[in-house]
Amino acid sequence: MRKRIVLLLAAVAVAVLALLASGQSKPLTANAEGEWPAPQGSWAMIVKPDIPPAPGVTEILNLATFMPDGGWVSSDGYITDSLAHGNWVRIGNRQFAVTAVGLSFGPSGHTEATFKVR
Repeated sequence: MRKRIVLLLAAVAVAVLALLASGQSKPLTANAEGEWPAPQGSWAMIVKPDIPPAPGVTEILNLATFMPDGGWVSSDGYITDSLAHGNWVRIGNRQFAVTAVGLSFGPSGHTEATFKVR
């Protein structure tokens, strides 16, 4: 469970960095209050967790979508997990907090547990 949380937190960090460093036609700039744009849009990210979730796994493709109203959906690449659904909020300039919940499925395909990521 802890490995999944570390993985998803790493994915969120990569998503925010990808947003700020993306090759958009218009450069990202701060608004009049000095705040940078919120993370909006969908991102495909390669996550390289510090703690591998399984032997031999060094990279995981993660897909995340940040909605302008604060919604967030992310897939962590595990076939046994659902999408993580949640919200993001700005907590400072270039700083965002994310909370999401997902389902973990057992071999029979039934829900066996839930996971929460912050």
